[in-house]
Order: sequence, then structure tokens, then C-alpha cells
Amino acid sequence: MHKKHAGQGLEIITVSLDASAHELEKAHKIALKFLQSKGATFTNLLLNESDEFWQTTFRISAPPAYYVFNRQGKWTLFKAEGDKEIDYTAMDKLIVELLREKPS
Repeated sequence: MHKKHAGQGLEIITVSLDASAHELEKAHKIALKFLQSKGATFTNLLLNESDEFWQTTFRISAPPAYYVFNRQGKWTLFKAEGDKEIDYTAMDKLIVELLREKPS
């Protein structure tokens, strides 16, 4: 999706929550290998925050969760934890709609 829509302004940021402070280097290597295998060319963050932090901040009880932000920075929880698979066709449709908006 990033390659398809980047020219229209789509930006993707991935966040991995799999790292604990003492395993940060190992988690970094695993995440980097995975992202390289997927050809990820966008911003990737590796957090070692507590479970309480991301539960409170992002209002999810467990990853994965996918958020889509519009051009004004308002987010919608597109997929919550517990969902089996993400509907990439529906996400792509939403992204196309949001990219049609004029930046504020």
C-alpha cells in the first residue's frame, strides 16, 4: 500500500511492541529482519514501553491494531486486537477516500 499511494501523500509508520528493555537489541534484529523481508521502506519504531503505556495511550488491550489517520491527524481504529485477518481491500478503499481530502 505504501508503494501504491506514497506519491499521493500516504505515510506509513509501524510500531513493534515486542521489546522489553533487556531484550531490545534482540527484538531490533528480529524486527529488522522481518521488515526487510517485507520490503518495508517506511518509518519503523520499536518500543519497549510498558503494557500499561500502550493500553492507556492507544486504548488497545493487545496488538495488533491498525490505525488510519486522515490529513487533519484524526485517527480511526481500523482493526482491533482479536481480529483474525485485516481486510486490506477495505483498508485500501478507506485510504483512497482519505487521500482525496484536501490537507488542512
